[in-house]
Amino acid sequence: MTISWFNNGIKSDSIVHTVDDNFKVITNVKGNQNEEMVVVDVSKLKNATSQPKISIAGINFEVFGTGELKFLLGETEMVTIKGRGNYGLKPTEKKLVNNAEENVKIKSDSNVPKFNISLECHKESGFEV
Repeated sequence: MTISWFNNGIKSDSIVHTVDDNFKVITNVKGNQNEEMVVVDVSKLKNATSQPKISIAGINFEVFGTGELKFLLGETEMVTIKGRGNYGLKPTEKKLVNNAEENVKIKSDSNVPKFNISLECHKESGFEV
């Protein structure tokens, strides 16, 4: 079953943190072509200390068109996705983590007219409990 999160073809960008607890942050993102955006700013998360570190644990995605989305931690490209599906829920796919405090960014190319993402990140260290 495919769920389309856009109504009537209206393009709109949005980033919404639906969960931000002591263990994880879940972020829903809607975007368009040729975007580069910070979707999780680690310093603004609940209970962040001076060096918060997160990992990308799971991605549910719906990427329209023939293009790709790239997920980055800081400037390090972690995974590229296209089409519809999920990442991080299979035994062969691991959590994506960097060794430093890094924000999660998304870059879309010109062949992505719109996309919908539900991103789960885990708080690895640098958060007060």
